[in-house]
Amino acid sequence: MPQTLSHIYPFSLLPENLLEELSNSLTSRNYQPGEYIFREKEPARNGLFLVFNGILEIVVTSERGQDLVIALRRPGEFFGETVLFSGEPYPAGIRAATEALIGFIPKNIFMEILNKNLPFTAAFNKILTDRLRDLYLEISRESQTDSYSPLNIIKKASQLMNPEVVKATPGESIKTIANLMAQHQVSSVVIVDNYNRPLGIITEHDLVRKVLAESKTPTDSLIALDIMNKNPATISPDAYYSQILLEMIKKQVRHLLVTENETLLGIITLKDLLKSRETGTITIVNSLETASSPKEIKQGLKDAEGVLTALVSEKAGIAEIYKIMTEFFDRAYRKAVELALTEMENESGPPPADFCFINMGSAGREEQYLRTDLDNGLIWDNPQEEPKIVQDYFLKLGQKINNLLIEVGFSPCKGGVMASNPFWNGQIVHWEQKLLDWFLNLTGENIRLFSIFLDFRPVYGNFNLAEKLKEQVLEQLSQTPIVFFHLARDEYLNKVPLNVWHSFITPRSGPRKDMLDLKRQGTIHFVDAIRLFALREKYYSSSATLTRLKFLETKQIFSREEIESFQFAFETISLFRIKENLSKIKVNLTPTNLINPYHLPRKDQMLLKEALIYAQKLQQLTATAFRVTAF
Repeated sequence: MPQTLSHIYPFSLLPENLLEELSNSLTSRNYQPGEYIFREKEPARNGLFLVFNGILEIVVTSERGQDLVIALRRPGEFFGETVLFSGEPYPAGIRAATEALIGFIPKNIFMEILNKNLPFTAAFNKILTDRLRDLYLEISRESQTDSYSPLNIIKKASQLMNPEVVKATPGESIKTIANLMAQHQVSSVVIVDNYNRPLGIITEHDLVRKVLAESKTPTDSLIALDIMNKNPATISPDAYYSQILLEMIKKQVRHLLVTENETLLGIITLKDLLKSRETGTITIVNSLETASSPKEIKQGLKDAEGVLTALVSEKAGIAEIYKIMTEFFDRAYRKAVELALTEMENESGPPPADFCFINMGSAGREEQYLRTDLDNGLIWDNPQEEPKIVQDYFLKLGQKINNLLIEVGFSPCKGGVMASNPFWNGQIVHWEQKLLDWFLNLTGENIRLFSIFLDFRPVYGNFNLAEKLKEQVLEQLSQTPIVFFHLARDEYLNKVPLNVWHSFITPRSGPRKDMLDLKRQGTIHFVDAIRLFALREKYYSSSATLTRLKFLETKQIFSREEIESFQFAFETISLFRIKENLSKIKVNLTPTNLINPYHLPRKDQMLLKEALIYAQKLQQLTATAFRVTAF
């Protein structure tokens, strides 16, 4: 037992004699899936619990009586620490998600050890502080909206999974696999090794397609290894419903294996999701994938925006909302290109060169949640034919794409940032020349155009063309760092709408009297500033603001507290934007991103002010980092 404790932090900091003392007083017990170690509001048991094996869920009951899993505890972690010193009832329950072996250290023994070793005490206090902060952030996220729907996006994989997985070895016969499915009335069998690590999965579909329909090998000689899918889709036990849904959408699968450290914990099927959710979200993806007309795309997008309403009411995180909606919209964009391309091929033949359709703006950052203004372009490769003929072809293709997108509900870009515009539709060498011109002539207009372009993302076609342009951007930025100053100055001059007393600054008259623009005065500060820091660090793998922010955390550009504050602020303002625009759509008004902060409840006013204060802080850090305030 001392050896086991020595592998659990912070107990690993203790000398051998103290580990021995702890081990002598430690007891342990096995728990089955679903069994509670203790429940919320139960009296404290005067001790600390250790997880030796298994996965545990920390569960609280919401005001509406729902069980919310707010965190997990894994092997090598401890729990029950929040009441160790106070002796008050447990503020949350904890139950086994899988079979688990739990140890227990009496409080009096633990307190003696705590007083005998200063490094151990400091480490324990740090963990306790971090957990309390994480708990606060989780509860804050859960309480950002008062709306409720009977759907279950707040559930995690550990709650949705079935831990009773039907398993087999790679050498089992196909007949045995089929019998297992029939016997247990399941649609899949997971193939595992001797250590319960998943090697593959066989579904009913595999049996039909690979054995009955296609196999030329006698069925009796086939084994699991012959037909199993060797790359089964997996998910973490602490993934939320929306993340599970996203993974099924992206990989087009009906089964997800829940794994931890390569060990199989359970399985989630599409049927499990549909039982916990009263909507056919997966069918929306299929409808967009198989759409053969603008009318069908439009209906698919209308259904997708219905999912947005459900996601908001279910308290989904902003990152999950953006990811799921991006999956829907990207499919619509790709389908629009395919339909336009089919028209072009019927009229003028196949494309005369490789091309890439790109999105810019919020769609480029994967932050689009409604059918808003279009920002797109076309990049095409060096052609074999006369460039003028090729340009005419792709301009016509760009026009068809955008006409179709407008027909399904998107709005044309007022500034003409569309593939139907020759400025945003050209041969790759012309795009490279355009970039060079922007860098060499840093006029206000060029800085504006460059800023629009920077968040571009390939959606359809030859993605290598887009990657070449990204390399060009990073190379030019390294050679012309003054561009960072100009971009930072533009951000600095767009002031956050708070005065020195942290009161809102809004127009006193006119059509926008008392209104704030949550995009141009709110989220844009995080988009622009975080983009600058990411590009300075040569990060261009993703244009998404939150993904860029996570990257900056790995580079320690900001402190952990700053990262959490900026993320909280960006998500808070984004959620206000989405909710405000959805409320406008509900009464047939056009989304505008405008909000009257004085009409918000007091709690929401304070939330919005706090988020804007963090925008001010980020703006000042950006100005200092890029020396804007020195000019």
